[in-house]
Amino acid sequence: MSGLPVVVIGAGPTGLAAAAHLLERGLQPLIFEAGATAGVAISDWGHIRLFSPWQFNIDAAARRLLEPTGWTAPRGTALPYGAELVVDYVAPLAAVPAIAEALHLKTRVIAVTRQGMDKTRTRGRDTQPFLVRVDGPNGVEDHLARAVIDASGTWDQPNPLGQGGLPAHGESAAARFITHPLPDVTGDDRDKFEGKRVMVVGAGHSAANTLIALGQVAKATSSTSIIWAVRGTGSADRLYGGGDLDGLPARGQLGSRLRQLVEDGVVELRTSFTITGFSADEALTVHASDDSVDVDILIPATGFRPDLDILKELRLELDPAVEAPRALGPLIDPEFHSCGTVQAHGAKELAHPDKDFYLVGMKSYGRAPTFLMATGYEQVRSVVAAIAGDMAASAEVQLDLPETGVCSTDLGGSCDAPASPADAEADNCCAAPQLVSRAAAGHHWRSDGNAPRSLQRPRLLEPALGKHTKDSPQGAKMSSRSHPMPGLINDEHVLHRVSGELARKFEGVFSPEMVDRYVFESYTALARTAKIKTYLASITKHFAEDRLDALAHAQGIRPSGKPEVLFVCVQNAGRSQMAAGLLKQYTEGRINVRSAGSMPAEHLNHNVIHSMSELGIDLGAEFPKPLTDDVVRAADVVITMGCGDTCPIYPGKRYEDWQVEDPADLDPAGVARVRNELAERIRTLATELLGE
Repeated sequence: MSGLPVVVIGAGPTGLAAAAHLLERGLQPLIFEAGATAGVAISDWGHIRLFSPWQFNIDAAARRLLEPTGWTAPRGTALPYGAELVVDYVAPLAAVPAIAEALHLKTRVIAVTRQGMDKTRTRGRDTQPFLVRVDGPNGVEDHLARAVIDASGTWDQPNPLGQGGLPAHGESAAARFITHPLPDVTGDDRDKFEGKRVMVVGAGHSAANTLIALGQVAKATSSTSIIWAVRGTGSADRLYGGGDLDGLPARGQLGSRLRQLVEDGVVELRTSFTITGFSADEALTVHASDDSVDVDILIPATGFRPDLDILKELRLELDPAVEAPRALGPLIDPEFHSCGTVQAHGAKELAHPDKDFYLVGMKSYGRAPTFLMATGYEQVRSVVAAIAGDMAASAEVQLDLPETGVCSTDLGGSCDAPASPADAEADNCCAAPQLVSRAAAGHHWRSDGNAPRSLQRPRLLEPALGKHTKDSPQGAKMSSRSHPMPGLINDEHVLHRVSGELARKFEGVFSPEMVDRYVFESYTALARTAKIKTYLASITKHFAEDRLDALAHAQGIRPSGKPEVLFVCVQNAGRSQMAAGLLKQYTEGRINVRSAGSMPAEHLNHNVIHSMSELGIDLGAEFPKPLTDDVVRAADVVITMGCGDTCPIYPGKRYEDWQVEDPADLDPAGVARVRNELAERIRTLATELLGE
């Protein structure tokens, strides 16, 4: 069989990554894609922004294949829309000649089996090639393959809306009132929802994105009403999740924004709402066990499940709960794992009794939504190594993932959030801190709402990204995340003292419990990037105090009486720190100034500190701070520099995006040039704000 190709089913990011790895190892891929273009499923949710930045979304072998063509990778810290993922990565990869020659579009795989034997035959099974039957432009054809990698995903198989995994009575007849899972609420599909009574069903991040977008529509068109229906009593609390503690900041702010919409009455939350049936007439009546609601339109966000029909003649071994490969099932169980804590795994865990057949990507996770794109890339690297006979490389699985405490949902099919297996629903997490059209969003959009109010004090965990290797205690698994953070034993008593001091300062403004939570949240957020933790407890006080001041101002409890300006860049180590220092010096305390970073660095740029000292501005005591919702809500003016897409937008605020060179890689003369350009802008800004 060595002369036969390896069939790859699906030309999304994971399938094309598999093809890239096959080519590197001298194996011939044969790629079948049911859609008219590569990445067609992603194009269906192209208006959605991914939770994970570009650095997690580009496969290493694919990068090596693309770079000789003149392709340039997007900025690693940027959060791409689905459409950008296709245009800037998937489409160029599909166009590489070696892949383009192997790619068959509009060709749907309708069955996979072994040549000459059904699943009951055992003798000589492993020596027989696979037979892959497809329906394409030339009609129905059979192809032989030495191995099959199924990366076809779950997008075409949404979960039904009824209880127990079944369609509700009347669900088919109600189809005209039910949208597809991720409509473009604020863009192309907006007219379907304006002025309507809309129900969103599901407790996952796709539901959250949709509700947040509908909230925008409702604020613009007051006759729009929104109902959020979830099955359980605690589903919403699970979704509100980790807020600023989430390892993927864009996802972490989802819960904060959604909580605020519910508390403000924009979204009506109905818990314990299990749909039993539909009655469709001029409107849609949604029946629950002891309730019924009339709506104009319903948006399902109940997740997806794998389509296994094409594999009926193969010998598969699946986990009975999540329908993932049996060895993988316990590692991805969403009751115990978020996408950032799933252990690294490869061909060993993905193998089935039919040798050299593998499910990879979202489909390998079955009904579990804890999948991240980077996980799929490591899967296919290991799988291809196994197919090539390099078992040592196949076993050497490793994966760097951001930790998350917010994954919980019945989401839809990928990357950033786990669901309750009791509901067995999964949604596409790889897609989404904001369900907004680019036209509607401009360059500013992310979170909407105060920091979560009901979080308990978080357990302080290792801030570093976990690396999983075969040397881990249980083989190819991630390092433990459950150990206390180094230094916590020494810092905890200091943090309690800080909480007491700040509780006294904010007495009558915030409860001691809320102050305590802010202190421990702030410590954890800073620890995620801090390299040296000697003074971490000390700077936590300044960070938490500033956040509480901002929150008090934003809520009108303790207004500052001054203009409030926030500067935001990616690392908060250069431009935003320089701008903040210049504005503080120029206005001499007449403006409250803050700065933050969408992905903070470990420390400030030394050339920046030196350059600012030449003007008598001391940045030596400053530190990179993560962007939090409270400081954005407090600001009258938000100025971004290189990260406008990550900043939330609120009515009544002034937003500017300054195109200023990043000093990170500049020599001292270049940094001075950036400083002087910022000084000119700062003088203009100060004059406008102070009316001078």
